[in-house]
Amino acid sequence: MEINSDSEVLLEVIEHFADEGYLERDKGAYWSAVQYAKDGLDRLSPAQKYWIDRLILPLLKKYSCPFCGDLVPPGLKWCEYHQHQWNKD
Repeated sequence: MEINSDSEVLLEVIEHFADEGYLERDKGAYWSAVQYAKDGLDRLSPAQKYWIDRLILPLLKKYSCPFCGDLVPPGLKWCEYHQHQWNKD
């Protein structure tokens, strides 16, 4: 699964995961997720890719917009674009 989002929103969602207890700060999965947000999947080690595949991507899938696949920032139901479209109608 490819996450269609900029790193700023992805970092927000990762912090939300840590706040909600899905990730422990200063642990391998958390830092793998942060590096994934900043550098993408290609620059990760095999161990980091393991955390992304097994833990992070399933969590991110739950936070993806059903219309476009972009990440949904914490507190919204859809991505910023589709939330804006809904609110203006």
